[in-house]
Amino acid sequence: NRPLPCTLWINSTATEAEEVRTFLRQCQIRAEAAESGGVDAGVAAAAGDDQQNPDSGSAERLRVCPLSWIPDDMGWCVDVPKAVLRKHPTFKPLHQFLIKHTAQGTITRQEEVSM
Repeated sequence: NRPLPCTLWINSTATEAEEVRTFLRQCQIRAEAAESGGVDAGVAAAAGDDQQNPDSGSAERLRVCPLSWIPDDMGWCVDVPKAVLRKHPTFKPLHQFLIKHTAQGTITRQEEVSM
């Protein structure tokens, strides 16, 4: 079973809301670049055995994208394996950023179906 992606919404009244949205857009571009160039060996190594989808035999998607039904890119889906978020140099800053802004209250993590 594949874990659920991290989904979050940005607190629109937070002073750093625009900074968070801009950062997530930059992460989206990096994830798309990693996806279009194929998952490199570093991402696969960071993800370990969980990187492979047993149903398809192909690597999982690395996806950072706004939720289409929440206006102004104030809701996001971060669908990157936890090991990749923690270890891979492309995504580690995103992990640290999410931790920081969750603690500050700028973002709130919540399952997509509950939003």
